[in-house]
Amino acid sequence: MKDIKLISSAKIDDFRYPKNSILLRKLILQNRNTDEDAINKRKSLYNFTVYLTLILIIYTLISIVLLATKNINLFTLTPYVYMISVILILFLRKKILSIRTYTYSYTTPFFIKFINDDELFLHYKLYIIDNSYAFLGSLNFTRKGLFDNYESCITIKDEKVVKKLSDYFDYITNISCRQVDISLWGRIIHGEPIN
Repeated sequence: MKDIKLISSAKIDDFRYPKNSILLRKLILQNRNTDEDAINKRKSLYNFTVYLTLILIIYTLISIVLLATKNINLFTLTPYVYMISVILILFLRKKILSIRTYTYSYTTPFFIKFINDDELFLHYKLYIIDNSYAFLGSLNFTRKGLFDNYESCITIKDEKVVKKLSDYFDYITNISCRQVDISLWGRIIHGEPIN
């Protein structure tokens, strides 16, 4: 991966509604991790629920047959059996659906810092790539800036100038300030299906 770093103010149009931001979908990546123990627990509960349902069906069929032959009337117990069985099946179903088989984490393809601090607003537009190239100009890192507006941007290849700009960039990188929680935006952007 190239040595790319991105620092931006979070208070720009593209980031006001993270769910709608195409850029953020490309910058904040969702990683889905499988919990094998949870999957096994779900399978066990599911199988138990299926067996319980089958037993209830068999009980009903036997009750019907015995009632038809007038030997034994199991229907006197049937409402209680149904009620308890249905409550248990519904409880198990809810329990099965509540078990999270996946957990999610969020990463970025390179260093990213979104500043969300009233004391610090970044207005400069500086892009440094591989400590070899610097781009400086009016180009905002937004949909409009990249695709709609007419912007100016100069490319700097002079090693000394790029080094000074890189040092300044590193200074901003290390400033202590409030930042956007990447995981929070990740959950908004991608959603987290339970299972």
